[in-house]
Amino acid sequence: MSPDEKSQISTHQIIFLLGGNDLEMEEIRRLLKEQGYREVDKSNYKVAEKGYIDKQLSWGASVTDYEEFFDYPGNIYGIELSEPPGWKKPANYIRIDHHNELSHLPANIEQIAEIFGFELTRRQKLVAANDKGYIPAMKEMGATDEEIAQIRRADRNAQGVTDEHERLAEISIDKHLEWEDGIAVIKSLTEKFSPIADRMSGKTNRLLVQTDAELVYFGEGAAKIAEKYNELIKEGKAYSGGGKDDLV
Repeated sequence: MSPDEKSQISTHQIIFLLGGNDLEMEEIRRLLKEQGYREVDKSNYKVAEKGYIDKQLSWGASVTDYEEFFDYPGNIYGIELSEPPGWKKPANYIRIDHHNELSHLPANIEQIAEIFGFELTRRQKLVAANDKGYIPAMKEMGATDEEIAQIRRADRNAQGVTDEHERLAEISIDKHLEWEDGIAVIKSLTEKFSPIADRMSGKTNRLLVQTDAELVYFGEGAAKIAEKYNELIKEGKAYSGGGKDDLV
């Protein structure tokens, strides 16, 4: 976009593009509504002044999923949307994320609160801590066992974890848990890893959960493992987040 085109960007028009659904994204949606942002009519989005667009995407959503909206005349904030190699970012696009190369940043909902001066509730702060640093981060901010259990269950529900996924998680741990060099390695019978990770919390600080198509590492030394599986991260089959002791 040329300097002349940049000068034509409307500063009073703002839309958010929502990424894959999880508990944090649900809280972001709720926060935006509380602050007067409304879901945009996709057939008339160019005139929206204060809104968001939500395609109800799954984890791993890409900025290209919203490609048809990038002629919006105002500022566009993309929340947790991956950017494919070579993607040309429009001048009016602002990325909000805290994974991979952005893992040093606060949780997405915290970034939004900071940018716009929104006040987060305790629940939203717990959701941010959970998304950024999982159970240890919630404990650090003084969360009770009941609060942690509620947040974790709500997060699993938001990710589409069903009773069947919960059952398969228990079987996976019971039948397919092995220990390799101090790492708990579990071959998962479900594509939903969170019910396994939650059940293993407090039992190990080094957990690797995998299927034939995907793997996630939780715990100490995540940064080194991220280097080892860098190609999988680039392909979207693994990801890193938080800090040195968060998941990959």
